[in-house]
Amino acid sequence: MENSKIFKLIEGTFSISDARLIVLSFYNTKILFHNQQLMRIAERNEGNAHIIEQKILELDHTRKSIMQLLSFETENDQLVEVEGSIEIRFKGSNCE
Repeated sequence: MENSKIFKLIEGTFSISDARLIVLSFYNTKILFHNQQLMRIAERNEGNAHIIEQKILELDHTRKSIMQLLSFETENDQLVEVEGSIEIRFKGSNCE
């Protein structure tokens, strides 16, 4: 088995408003996932909420930076190119 695999997540040219919607949806989903983790930790009284809270703060900071970067509309309908991938790496003694 391969140790890692890279998948294309997004690749294309978009209007600023479409790029903003697409990219922010990824960040919003990740923030929602971590908020659900926090709720599970609170229900079970186990786990490290501080680490998850820090991840949420970092994701929110990045999300706000993206919103600021993609907040303007130009007179000439400027397009933006967006590329992103995800790499999955297997860890452990079976994979090395």
